[in-house]
Amino acid sequence: MTNDMNKEQQNRKNTTGEDHVTRKTPMQPSQYFRMDEHLAKDLDKHITRMGYASRSEFFTAVAYTVLYGRTAEDKITDTLNDWLENAKPPLSEFEIRQNLIELVGKMLHPAIAMKGKELAFANAWETIREEFHTAHDIWLTESDIREAFNAYTLIRRKELNDYRNHILNQKEDKK
Repeated sequence: MTNDMNKEQQNRKNTTGEDHVTRKTPMQPSQYFRMDEHLAKDLDKHITRMGYASRSEFFTAVAYTVLYGRTAEDKITDTLNDWLENAKPPLSEFEIRQNLIELVGKMLHPAIAMKGKELAFANAWETIREEFHTAHDIWLTESDIREAFNAYTLIRRKELNDYRNHILNQKEDKK
């Protein structure tokens, strides 16, 4: 019976398609629940921005907080919704994108213009991530930053080309 149960658990997948049972982890999954795909996607963004590596890590932190992190009186007065509300990022998605694109331009306009977005991204995305975290206390994913690089190069294409041409013309004039 136990072997049949283990095989059944191995066949289960969470909403992201990840197989929790076959991964080598110190913890085995104990709860499964269904969630709307759109809600799960939004939740994953917030979880990542709060600094958690996965949903499992986030929900484990929630469980620890509920079980051990507060006194009995706090548990009665603070609800999980209050805790989650306080953990939300201070900026809207629009503000995050806007600030990120601005930061990319401020820090890397010359590098993107002269070396291209791919090389600039490869060498600076982690620095951008750290700077954004320092300024806004939000951890961004690599894909968020790549999206901002793409947006910046599309939005500022003319300025990037003008900058590159200006620099190259200066070099020609010096010869």
